Amino acid sequence: MKKLLSLLACASLASAASAQVEYTVSPEAGAVNDLTEVSVTFAVDGVNEIEVLTVEEIVVRKDGELFSQVQASNTGNVITFTLVTPATESGEYEFYCPAGNLDIWSNNYANETYSPEISVAYTIGSSDDGYNFRYTASPEPGVVESLSDVTLTITSVADIDEIEIADETNIYVLKDGAHFSGVTAEVLSDGVRFTLATPATEPGEYVFYSPQYQIDVYSGGNYTYHTNMSEIRLAYTVSEPQEAVVYDVQVSRTKPAEGEVNLDDWQFGAWQVMTVDNEMKPREGATATLAEVDGDFSQTANLKWSYGNVLVIRFSESQAPQHNGEYTITIPQGMFGDAAWLENPETGHANPELVFHYTIVGLAEPVAGPDYDIVPSSVLPANDVTVNDLSAVTVNFSEALHATGYAKAVLSCTETRYYETASPAASEGTEFVYTFENAPAEAGLYVFYIAKGGFGDDEFFADSQTGHASEEISVVFDFVPEDSGVKSLERVPADAPIYSVDGLYMGHDASALPAGLYIRAGKKLMIK
Repeated sequence: MKKLLSLLACASLASAASAQVEYTVSPEAGAVNDLTEVSVTFAVDGVNEIEVLTVEEIVVRKDGELFSQVQASNTGNVITFTLVTPATESGEYEFYCPAGNLDIWSNNYANETYSPEISVAYTIGSSDDGYNFRYTASPEPGVVESLSDVTLTITSVADIDEIEIADETNIYVLKDGAHFSGVTAEVLSDGVRFTLATPATEPGEYVFYSPQYQIDVYSGGNYTYHTNMSEIRLAYTVSEPQEAVVYDVQVSRTKPAEGEVNLDDWQFGAWQVMTVDNEMKPREGATATLAEVDGDFSQTANLKWSYGNVLVIRFSESQAPQHNGEYTITIPQGMFGDAAWLENPETGHANPELVFHYTIVGLAEPVAGPDYDIVPSSVLPANDVTVNDLSAVTVNFSEALHATGYAKAVLSCTETRYYETASPAASEGTEFVYTFENAPAEAGLYVFYIAKGGFGDDEFFADSQTGHASEEISVVFDFVPEDSGVKSLERVPADAPIYSVDGLYMGHDASALPAGLYIRAGKKLMIK
């Protein structure tokens, strides 16, 4: 459900929504024993779906540094984020989700709301008050192939003089909640290595445990004292050995079947793949590509599960092939697979690269069409200075032209709900004046827009498939009413999102864009 942001909407949907959507978080901010998942409940009725736009941007940080990515799942108005790496060690943690990254659909998909920025701070263990120390563990808590030793490296104490273990018999490893193995301690220069008397090689849930005050650290030349004032619990999972992923999943048939096909018979837009096994599902972000074998046409669309053993790709009908010829539909390797693969893409079964061949027939070869190469010689008022009056806009050309049915102009504001249309006063000539009865009154950036083909020469006017016509005309005016007291508009950071004048997202990097006029956070941006 990816959507293009229109310039007629507010410049920042995410920021607008953040003032409207209330939420609660579990666990609440503050001290916790550990952190394995964070649930966010939105105060929105009738939620159908909460869509994560970019899951990679939702993270957990530890002491200001990236600690873990998350996996997301939602039921109703609750979305739960599970940490890929559970947080069990002492430290300061932050769960963070940027504004607008959660798309909330409700009331049978009639309403759409974006999430505000979500930042929640947690503390595991006591803070470093001069006596308690902090540490890192190796291996890190989580899934391991086996567990033979655990090394604690002291990170919050400088100039360590000596480390003592109060009683290593008090330190041990549990398996599935029961005592499993004692340990022997080896003191290192910056920590302690604990070796299990019985290595953990069988599948199960293991916990390395040390009570309080068992590891004493002296530092600073004057033997300043530190100890583990909080008990230490490190959770590990030794899993069943898993075979590497096998790319062997095939399909039984497609609809339409491979071979010669007419787009009318195909009812172009939906293409179905039937897998041999009903358990096959696509991963998040799975795609397939329709491409012309000996041409430039290419269209990529999302691969979704429909029902049973049916996967579906919905191509854009507005971008359907225009030429008869040979085409392929390619599903890259690893786009769909079984439950084991979906849970862990390093194991289970998934699809190899699949290529399906079609011969498209029955299309009328497109007419060459006109050349849209006419541009105005000037647009008044000029758009490189502050404009005080937008009641009329004049478009001038260097040659006499005809105004066509597409010559109506739209004047809209990127920051308010202003939207007005006007037709040119003349039907032909070199000067075309547009008068807006409801002239703008509020300061802001206003877009003046005329669609492609709004003006044409005699040949184009007689037959719109020939001749020369105007390209789309789009001008952004920085409008400040006279006597308003507004001197200039606030400018935005250089890394704000960039949009084309018709609302298409263009990324953040202005240096990567071709020359032209763009909008960044509601402000005009000219790239030369």
